[in-house]
Amino acid sequence: MFTLLLKLFQSSVVFLLLNDYLKRTFPEDYEKYLIECSLKIVYLFSKCQIMKNNLCNKINTVVEQNVYLKKIFDEIYKKKLSNEICQVKGTNIYLKYFTDISEIKYEDDKNNFYVFSDNINAADKCVNKVILHTQPFLINYELSNIYFILFEITFNDNTYKLNLKTSEFNYYVVNNILDKKFFIYYLYNYQICNLTEEDIDKIDSFNVKIIDQNVNVKELEITDEKFIIIKKDEYIY
Repeated sequence: MFTLLLKLFQSSVVFLLLNDYLKRTFPEDYEKYLIECSLKIVYLFSKCQIMKNNLCNKINTVVEQNVYLKKIFDEIYKKKLSNEICQVKGTNIYLKYFTDISEIKYEDDKNNFYVFSDNINAADKCVNKVILHTQPFLINYELSNIYFILFEITFNDNTYKLNLKTSEFNYYVVNNILDKKFFIYYLYNYQICNLTEEDIDKIDSFNVKIIDQNVNVKELEITDEKFIIIKKDEYIY
């Protein structure tokens, strides 16, 4: 290890001395050479990037047009994925990956809940998120038809817009409960605002404003006892 560091140091010294000599001896030619060399490197990198993108597009086109190839590629992609379930307690999130749900067991704690992420069946990489409260975990779920045009939550005199569905995740799952614990998890996990354990201890409730798919405007107080339940074609408060 020491020998390697010594060689790196020697090489660096030689390079710096050579660079300094060339700058002082051939200032104009050396600068011109550096500029030309940099431009060529940028050009080469750009060309390689274009070639790589073209190749990937051609491969994707061939795969999409061939049912059997697409099936093989989908199976390979799925095998690389594992579903996950995390235990959430305040800002503490304990994540486990699994292929068999019977393998997963957490120590029971009435102050936490769990989030199941169905990575394997993600459509267009949008992962359905199922909120669970008891063990053993039942991970069969149904997607809801509802959506909120606007979902705002107020905390410490600041208002934040939340999305229950993005290109990456979807919480519109039947029987998902959106309570105080869930919103603490959401604000912290998705880095909406900086939450500390001290902040959490002081939170009694959240003020939530929603505009639902029927353009109904509602202002709700969210606590551990007052919460929103997502249903198939409606939501309950």
